[in-house]
Amino acid sequence: VLESLLRVHLPVVAEALQANDVSVSMLVNQWFLSFFVNYLPTETVLRVWDLFFMDGRIALFRVALAIFLMAKDEVLQCKSQEKIISCINKVAVSIYDADSLIAAAYGNFAALTPEQVDTLTLHHLEQLANSHTDVRCVRPEANELQQIAQLEIGQVRAAIERACAFAGAESTANPHPTPLRLPNCKLLEIIATIVTDPLSAQQVFSMVVPSSSQPQAKSDVNTLNGLVLLARAELVPKLQLLWENFERLGVDKVTVESVAGMMNHLLHLSLIHISEPTRLLSISYAVFCLKKKKEHQRR
Repeated sequence: VLESLLRVHLPVVAEALQANDVSVSMLVNQWFLSFFVNYLPTETVLRVWDLFFMDGRIALFRVALAIFLMAKDEVLQCKSQEKIISCINKVAVSIYDADSLIAAAYGNFAALTPEQVDTLTLHHLEQLANSHTDVRCVRPEANELQQIAQLEIGQVRAAIERACAFAGAESTANPHPTPLRLPNCKLLEIIATIVTDPLSAQQVFSMVVPSSSQPQAKSDVNTLNGLVLLARAELVPKLQLLWENFERLGVDKVTVESVAGMMNHLLHLSLIHISEPTRLLSISYAVFCLKKKKEHQRR
């Protein structure tokens, strides 16, 4: 988003960064994640926080643009990636005059509105959601299982449908049931119908159903969504199946919490550290659900 804003508001700086293969995210991700702590002097950071609490995230974008503006002359003299990154960070850490930073942020970029940032954000998220990037597991054992299990998306769909049927998901008396649960032994039996090798089936089961120590204990049918990540398919059909499961499992509202709940076990599979595939899956699925919600509202 900030890269798009740079091209509009500071095109000369954007061109210099591109010419030297400097990704804006290389700098800005850490700025935003830390709310500029360790990247601006402490007194200046506190003033930025005041702006953030008053104006919201638009303040962070205006301040970031202001830093690039204040570093503009030095950036245009740099001729390498390392020098540009060092130069921008050096300028940022030396901004002791918070008033000058705020004046630059709100004097030069006052026309930037939250609606513009939201529009750009949605545009970039939709690009991610519509991409055909394959989502793979980060954990080595999950990647190995993906090769061993050789699951097709249709097999995964059939297994989840079978589990939902056993758990009574199709009951007309309760169209929006509480989280569906089955004994772990039943979940293993269902997985064994699509992973024919007993040892591999047990491995897959242990991966997607973490609480597997007690065979008679019950787990959410939702855990089987982990099979979606193990399936051999690109992002779009995986998201389509996840959406079908979202409806099948009786979730009547598409909210941040419900999306997070559906993704819990997918994140368990793919999260050793916050990886690019994990972020892509999270963002894409959230956007996918929100787009579906809008389609349902139009009908």
